[in-house]
Order: sequence, then C-alpha cells, then structure tokens
Amino acid sequence: IPQISPIVLPDEILSHPEWMGRRFTFEDSISKAPEVFDRFDTHWLFMKSASRLKTDYTGIYKQTDPLPQTSDKIFFSETVNISSEWRIFVSRSTIKAVRFYAGDPWLLPDKTTVLDMVSAIGQKYPSYTMDVGVVVVGPAEKSRTIAIEVHNFISCGLYGAVLPLSMYLNAYRYEIKSHKK
Repeated sequence: IPQISPIVLPDEILSHPEWMGRRFTFEDSISKAPEVFDRFDTHWLFMKSASRLKTDYTGIYKQTDPLPQTSDKIFFSETVNISSEWRIFVSRSTIKAVRFYAGDPWLLPDKTTVLDMVSAIGQKYPSYTMDVGVVVVGPAEKSRTIAIEVHNFISCGLYGAVLPLSMYLNAYRYEIKSHKK
C-alpha cells in the first residue's frame, strides 16, 4: 500500500451534528484556509490532512500563521476547549477498551453517547479507534461528549490497552481490501 488514507470522521458520525460540537469542513486545498477563517469568524483553526494518515503539520493555526505547504485535502475545524480526551478501541462493533489520554482523567465521556456513536458506525470498519473529547459547556458547567476522530486500527497509540490480536489482522486486511478498490 503506497499510502494509507485517514478516516478522520465517517459519515455515520458527521450526520449527527450533536456529536461534533463544533463547525468543520473538508476542503480540497490548504488555500481555502483564509475563506474558512472568515466563514467561521475565528482567529484559530485546527487543520489536519484528510489525504494522508500522518503529517507534520496537524495542529492549531492562528489566522496570521504561515500555512503548511501541502497539496493534501484538509480537514478544518473550529477549536474547542476539550477538558478530557479518551480513546475507544472497537472490534466488530464491540468496545474492547476505553483509555484516557489527555486532560482531566476524572471527567468521563458519556457512555450512552459513545455507545450510540459505535452503533452508528456499525460494521463499517472491522477494527478501529475512536477518539472522543469531553467539553464543559454553559454556565451550569455541564459536560458533553464529542467525536474528535476515527482511525483504522493501524498506527495508533494503545495507551496501555491490551487488545485481541485479531484487531491488528482485521485492520490490515481492511486496508488491503480498501487499497484494491
């Protein structure tokens, strides 16, 4: 496989705006950044390749920052204050592990929301990780669980999870099959 394409966020998640918790867009070019800054009326954007799995420019950019030099398609997202980040490990629509990886470890993701997200994705990917964030919203300081991104179970941190070996094989086979299409 010459290059693995990222999932970023599948349609099954994108079709639920309540799980996103922010404005976002996929654009064909980094040159769209000024337009996205204006459209979102913000001075900060998160930018990530929607073409390549790993890049050196994933991050938050200020409107006045120099843009990365890339021909990749780009995922642009409003920035949000994520208080706690978690990785969900899924095999055949079953959650195998949940691991904390950043922020406040006592601020837990909402179980029902996470289960609904996994259910929505269904059997589309045999083995994957889903990163979710917990954001605190409103004057009552209520928490809300949002989707950050989804990855095939390849090239991802385990954060101490001990997982079935079949997850690795299933993810590899998925990539081979996807590449042949």
